This record gives sequence, structure tokens and C-alpha cells, in this order.
Amino acid sequence: TQARLVTFAGNGTDGIYIYGAQLEADSYATSYIPTYGTAATRVKETATKSGISTLIGQTEGTIFLDFELQTSSDDIVLMNLYQSSATANSFYFYVTTSNVLYAYCFNTSTQADINGGAIALGRHKIALSYALNDLALYIDGQLAGVDISSTIPTCDAMRLIDYQPAQTYLEKTEINQALLYTTRLTNAELETLTSYTSWTAMVNALNLNIINNV
Repeated sequence: TQARLVTFAGNGTDGIYIYGAQLEADSYATSYIPTYGTAATRVKETATKSGISTLIGQTEGTIFLDFELQTSSDDIVLMNLYQSSATANSFYFYVTTSNVLYAYCFNTSTQADINGGAIALGRHKIALSYALNDLALYIDGQLAGVDISSTIPTCDAMRLIDYQPAQTYLEKTEINQALLYTTRLTNAELETLTSYTSWTAMVNALNLNIINNV
């Protein structure tokens, strides 16, 4: 109101025009959904890029993801590398309804399904390094699982935030960074890459004494 009041009881004369109001069955607001006077379903959010075979290691490589899991209600695929002509041939990270994180590799048939264990809501850094018969999954600086009997799929596309098996899952997950390496990083490099979600976390984990220089 003109007097910047939070509430207004009304006086039978003055009023207010509201445009673009939006109500959603969730605990947070999404972007504007044009409804044109009738109920509408919001299209899922994804980021997809094809034609990037030169950016994806075809015989070896590393997939890194920095994300924040803010809620969980259904299976969600966080990141997916795949072959455009045979989309089943792929790598992907996914989280189940019980917050268990998996790294999956499929090349004509299932090659690896590494169980990384349950993760808490919040920010995480994960990485999967791969080469023939040599897969390693790291989660937040820790080795979470390996596979020593996998062939490597040929991939030429990437997708961030996709849903499995349906598109009706309302998920609020933020992707902070996604990286692709064309070499299989060493386990020591994976540990470093996925360690410490913040400066404070590193200080606490290493029990460091911080000296402020003026």
C-alpha cells in the first residue's frame, strides 16, 4: 500500500490489481508458468548438448559434478552422457528415493552399477573416472566404489537434470558445476577434485589454524 503496510483491511473503495499471481503445490517458487486462465503443467528443466564427442573421452575419461540435493521424492538422473543414436549406451549419476547415489555404465548391456551409498541433503562433489575394466566413483573426497569389468560406451551428448522414469517428479536440485575430462584421472586426483564443499569444510576437516593477515 502507499503507507507500506503489510496488511490492509479494506474500506469499500480502495483496491489493488494483482497480475501474474501463481500458486504451486510445493515448498518453493519456480519460474513463471503462463496458464491463460486454465491449469497448466510446468515443463521439466534440462540442459542438453549434443555433438560433443570430442569433449568426451571415448576410451577413458572422467565425469565430475558439483551439485546440491535440496529435496528428494523420486529417482532423479543428475547427469547423463549418452550416444545420440543409441541413447541407452551411456554413463549417468542418479539418486534414488532413499537418497542412495549410483554411477551407472551401459554399453549394449549393463557394465557397471556402482552403489555409492546414501547421501545427505546438501552440497556434494562426485566424480567417475573410467577406462576399460577400470571405473572408480568418488563422493566428497572418499572412494565410494569401483568396477573392474566394464567396457566403455561411445558418447556424443550430455544432459543435466533428467527424470527417471517419469517427468512428473518435482525436484529442486542445483547444479553448480559439471566437468568432463578426456583422461582417466588418478584416484589421488579424484580425491582432491571431490574434497571440501567449502573453505570452512576444508579448515574443519584438516584442523587448520587460520591466521588473518592485515
